[in-house]
Amino acid sequence: MYVVVGNFTVDHVDGAKRPGGPGYYSSIALALLGAKVYVLGYAGQDYPRDVLEEVRKLGVDLSLVSMDSPTTIFVLEYLDLQTRVLKLLSRSPKIKIEEGYRVLGNVEVSIVSPVAGEISLEDLGYIRKKTRVLVVDVQGFIRVIESDGQVHHKWNHGLLDELGIVDIIHVEEGEANSISKEPIEAAIKLSEYTNIVALTMGPRGSIIAYDGVAYHIGVPKIYHGDETGAGDVYTAVLSYYYSKGYKPEEAARYATIAAGLKVLRSTKTMQWYTREEVELLAEEVPVKEVKPVFRD
Repeated sequence: MYVVVGNFTVDHVDGAKRPGGPGYYSSIALALLGAKVYVLGYAGQDYPRDVLEEVRKLGVDLSLVSMDSPTTIFVLEYLDLQTRVLKLLSRSPKIKIEEGYRVLGNVEVSIVSPVAGEISLEDLGYIRKKTRVLVVDVQGFIRVIESDGQVHHKWNHGLLDELGIVDIIHVEEGEANSISKEPIEAAIKLSEYTNIVALTMGPRGSIIAYDGVAYHIGVPKIYHGDETGAGDVYTAVLSYYYSKGYKPEEAARYATIAAGLKVLRSTKTMQWYTREEVELLAEEVPVKEVKPVFRD
């Protein structure tokens, strides 16, 4: 059983309203691989019900998704393929972690992915006891939301200390800049606090770091389309194949393909890929060990 702990959101991108959030992207990514998926979080009163019904039809269990609160809504402005400016318009309340896991019991994989403070660091300790593989997307833990809704990033020692109980963390290159401007170095530094680090860099691929070693996962073909949610898809698919016994750098090959196909196809369909397609194309993804370029 796979559990996505995170909200459904509504994203305003280029003037258009789109369904989004890890509850949406990560759950679909796993369901398309044939996984049994639950979402624990909020969708909100004004989240489009037809979208939720389509997600259900893919096999995602939404019985632990609350809909009696405001929807988390962001405005996203892309400056380039890897840089975006975020503004929070509204947010859902804290996710009821213990209540949800009392229903779920022990699970195979938990993907914890807050976007606006709806999951606390204390919650991670509780989830750790309930899951074999704990995966965390750090985005919501390092976001600071100003009074006007503007969002920026700030790492804190409390988060770094808590990462020791986590199996995999996902971080985007822009989020890791304060650790190091050099992504390989940033990934290796972060791996000193946790087990496995996945640092994504958009069309330049990703870095997987663990045990003091880093690997660059290349992108065999750059797909053009909607990049929103690609990081959620990457994290979910990486988690899936890692939980099946694949080495992190091998699991990342499948994640790379799945994220790319999501970018290409998600404006037209929720059927972003098939498992067979991902596994066939993953053979083309290059993997090589890399070392950081340290600066004086």
